[in-house]
Amino acid sequence: MDFFSNHRSVVQQIERQNSDKVTFVWLDIAVYQEQDYEQLMRVAEEMKVQTAPALVLMDSQRQVVQTWQGNVNPEEVNQAIEQVVK
Repeated sequence: MDFFSNHRSVVQQIERQNSDKVTFVWLDIAVYQEQDYEQLMRVAEEMKVQTAPALVLMDSQRQVVQTWQGNVNPEEVNQAIEQVVK
């Protein structure tokens, strides 16, 4: 399994464990129309994403709480989600 497939699998596991608490939105920056590039880059900048793959946790006011880039530790992400939904 390549790096991106493994990352997607880990995030999907986190999503299954937490789908009753938070909403997950997937944004694939590798698939875009040329005219969407600037908007995607603005969104990435707002979320403090500098590399792919990344996982961004936002609170209910859509403020970035934490950003993970590259490999993610499911336990760490689950703990951060628990802190946000308290």
